[in-house]
Amino acid sequence: MLENRHEWLIHLFDTAEHITHAEAVFQDRQTWFDALVKEKALVHSGNVSRLLCPQCDEPHDVTVDPSSFKGYCVDAGHVSFQAKQVMQYQASSAWLIDAARKSLSVAATDKTKDIVANTCWKIGSARLKKKLRPIFLCRGYDSSKKAVDDGIAALADETGMIFLTSPHQQTPEKIAAHRAVSLMLCLGDKPDKSLLNADVIERMWNNQPAENGQLTHSADYRNVTLNGTTHHFSGDLMRAFVKHLIELYKKGQLSAKTSEVMTAIDADHSRRITDLFKGHSSWKSLIEYGNKAGVANGVARGTCRLRVN
Repeated sequence: MLENRHEWLIHLFDTAEHITHAEAVFQDRQTWFDALVKEKALVHSGNVSRLLCPQCDEPHDVTVDPSSFKGYCVDAGHVSFQAKQVMQYQASSAWLIDAARKSLSVAATDKTKDIVANTCWKIGSARLKKKLRPIFLCRGYDSSKKAVDDGIAALADETGMIFLTSPHQQTPEKIAAHRAVSLMLCLGDKPDKSLLNADVIERMWNNQPAENGQLTHSADYRNVTLNGTTHHFSGDLMRAFVKHLIELYKKGQLSAKTSEVMTAIDADHSRRITDLFKGHSSWKSLIEYGNKAGVANGVARGTCRLRVN
């Protein structure tokens, strides 16, 4: 589940998806859409040629003239559309690169370079561990792996960091000796202030545990790191369960009744935690739970908590 407009922007950028105002409204993301258009993070990418007829009860498409914004329906006759209904948008690579450069304080004289056209860029150098390191941005890595690997390997750079925009796909730890991380993991908590969180990036570079000394997570809770070990959760209910425990932990509540967590995430309150995480290999090293009478390791029967000291 996407948590904010910058996560949505990265998703659109990674998939090279075009989107209209109507599609954003249908996805309940009109506020994000309007804000991103205003920021010029979404840019006009052409006009659609077909739209749903607004006059007929029976859903059907009509062909739209992309210059006059008019169409014709055999039942309703001539149909006119507003410009914003016809215009489609796509994520701006220039905006993303510029926002990342500003977050990392990349010098204005350090110019962006194309590594693979419209796929991979060297966005500049940033100071990591007291040394300038090259920073790259790459989308659609799985489908462009060889070209990206060869292009980056050909550069005689210091070891740097590569931001990948595909958090839902397999993320390699290294690409041509450079560290590869999901851009989603590095987003700032306040989209209006900064695209990236420089402190999180620094901790990743240093292989240090993140916030609270031990725990960090991506904005969508797909990736959760505890004591330097990252756990990946693909299932919606798994992520919701982990998110709920983390939110409680941040509020100072160290444990919770498993049934109450299940209810909070709209799962069957009687569902067993082992069934929810069935098939996941490492969840027990992130979450501990009481399954016997009495108290074991401080975890009472029917409760669960994160394995945070």
